[in-house]
Amino acid sequence: MSEGFVSGNRRTIVSNQLLRNCTECRKCPSPKGTVAQGRETAIFDNFFDKCCQLAALAIGHGRPRLFRTKLGTWPTNSSQILPGGAAVCVANLVASSDVSPNALQVVSMAIMRYRSLVFEEVIRYRREILQCTIYRLEQTAWTLRDLSPVASLHDDAHLVSSITSVYTHPFLLEIVFFGPGALPGDHRRFTLCYEGELYRAIVDVLAYFRNARAWTPQLPDVAGLLYIRLPSAERRSPPQFIRDKAALAVSEMRHPYIRLARLLRVLNLRRACYNPHCGRVMQNGESEKAFRVCARCKMARYCSKECQRVDWKQQQYPHKEICDILHELCSIADPKSGVFVFIDACRDRQFPPERAQRLVEWICGSATTGDVDSIPMAYKELLTDTIGAAEEAGLEEEVSEDRVTLDYYCHYVYLNKSENRMA
Repeated sequence: MSEGFVSGNRRTIVSNQLLRNCTECRKCPSPKGTVAQGRETAIFDNFFDKCCQLAALAIGHGRPRLFRTKLGTWPTNSSQILPGGAAVCVANLVASSDVSPNALQVVSMAIMRYRSLVFEEVIRYRREILQCTIYRLEQTAWTLRDLSPVASLHDDAHLVSSITSVYTHPFLLEIVFFGPGALPGDHRRFTLCYEGELYRAIVDVLAYFRNARAWTPQLPDVAGLLYIRLPSAERRSPPQFIRDKAALAVSEMRHPYIRLARLLRVLNLRRACYNPHCGRVMQNGESEKAFRVCARCKMARYCSKECQRVDWKQQQYPHKEICDILHELCSIADPKSGVFVFIDACRDRQFPPERAQRLVEWICGSATTGDVDSIPMAYKELLTDTIGAAEEAGLEEEVSEDRVTLDYYCHYVYLNKSENRMA
């Protein structure tokens, strides 16, 4: 996986060999024009970039029949997708990201498919990935600035079409922050010491769009999570979409049905065994078989019958109780339906708010309230024009790394992106 091809000399040698093969092959059309020998690497770079693009497509699809040929099939399991092991493959792909932007696309798809195997290796190279991402976003802002004199003549779609080649980088951020199996502490570990630079780079790009979600729907949510972690001096004068997120967080925290609807989407992305004392994750073994689902609630997943028995009687949130609530909820509303369709169904059938609150507590892993005090301190200060007050008073906000905390929930991806109204 790109091993040994990062150096310019090696790429030149392979490019020249590819050119000779193309010239000597009777079945290949003759190359148009002349390609300079010596240090020319364009042939290999283009070939390698196309290979990365196809590999990302294959990993993301995960359907071998769509890619079956007489010569074999596309890789379908972890040993085929990561032939040299996660450490070697991630290292080579990050090193070759300057040659091929699609190399990071392969990394993104590998995280999405095998997060438990790949993410720790990505953390090892987070400095290189973040520096490259920040640089690309800064270059994107310059590109959009050059278009700004005529931006009034075009809509956001025109701006998006001019920067499609940079989409790999925000997509990687979205997978790290919100991808399947993501934990609340993952994005903090990944962006540690780079929060300010990354936040400014994202905001500078989104400033050129009328709709902050026009380029990529989740990039404003990434900026929102970074904003919470900034020192007070860097939180002043945020863009309007950050203010909107803060106001939305307050509204949702007071509405148990909205909170539950959003959190159920988080629940559907969970890949770990629901026994809190287990920790096994799907697609972390050789068989890569999905965990069995609880026959009654159709939501909780377990790696074994023993884990299911343990969770049924566990002390804080016994599944015997949770399963009963989920079963009642699913008979009233479809958790996979649109957010506001779900809310209307809960209202019409009078689903008890205290039972909705119990599910919220179970998903978050801790008791939560509907008070404004439950939202991040940075949002409270923003909405009350008291930015920096807590810092001056020496107050620090407690951050949890092992559960779905409220700052994570309030920014979690809205899978139904077509809904933009509040109930």
